[in-house]
Amino acid sequence: MGEIWGYTTDRFYNTNDFASGTLNASYRNGTLNPGIAKQNGQAPSPGDIVYVDYDKNGIITSGAGTMADHGDLQIIGNNTLRYQYGFNGSVAYKFIDLSFVIAGVGKQDQWNNNTFSFPNQWLIYGGLYSHQVNYWTPTNTGSFYGRIYTDNVNTPNQGYNQITQTKFLQNGAYARVKNITVRYTFPADLLKKAAINKMQFYVSFENPFMFHHMPDGMYPDMSTMGSGAGLGYPFMRKTSVGLSISF
Repeated sequence: MGEIWGYTTDRFYNTNDFASGTLNASYRNGTLNPGIAKQNGQAPSPGDIVYVDYDKNGIITSGAGTMADHGDLQIIGNNTLRYQYGFNGSVAYKFIDLSFVIAGVGKQDQWNNNTFSFPNQWLIYGGLYSHQVNYWTPTNTGSFYGRIYTDNVNTPNQGYNQITQTKFLQNGAYARVKNITVRYTFPADLLKKAAINKMQFYVSFENPFMFHHMPDGMYPDMSTMGSGAGLGYPFMRKTSVGLSISF
C-alpha cells in the first residue's frame, strides 16, 4: 500500500558514452556506444539521465506494467504517512508561562513533479529558482540536476529526465509548530486595589515554524492534504495579542 514505483537513477550520460565525432557542437545527436542503455524511443544527449538497466536488455522500460513483468521499474519509496505524531506542553516560571502544540509525520516519501522540483520544467516557458541553478552543462558535469532544454525540439528528453526516479524522490517528513503562546499573569497584590481577580497579557503565534526537507515554497503536508505536488496555499501564520481580565 502506498508504494511508489520508479526507476533507479544511475548517472548522467557523458561524452564518452557516444561514438567519437558523432556529437554536434551543441552536444546533441550523438550515437550511443554499444552496451549503453537508453529509454525506449529516446535519443539521449550528454547531461541526460541514465537509469539502471536491471534486466540488461539495453532498453529502459516498464515491461508489461505487471507485477510479473515490471521491466526496470522498482519500488523506490512509499507515500504512506508513517509515525504521525502530535504533542503539546507547557512550562511556567513565576508569572510567565509558555505553551506549545507540535504535529508532524516521521516518515514519508513523495514524488512531486512541478516547477519547484525541476529547473525549467516547462521548457521555453520556464524559469529557475535559486535551488535549481546547479544543472548540467558541458562545464558543470558534476551537477545535481540534469541537462535542461529551452526549445521544443528536445521536449521528449526533458520528459525522460523527469520521470519517477530515486534521485528526485523527496522526503516528506516534517514537524509543524502549530501554536506557541506566551502569557504574563499580573501579581494578585497589584490587582486588589482595582478589584480585579485575575489579569493576563498574552501573545499567541499560529503556525510560526515548520521544519521539513523540501525546497522553499513547497510544503509536505500540502501533498498530504491533496492540494497537489507539495504546492498550495500555505497555512496562515498569525500573531494575536490580547489582555484577559476577570473580576
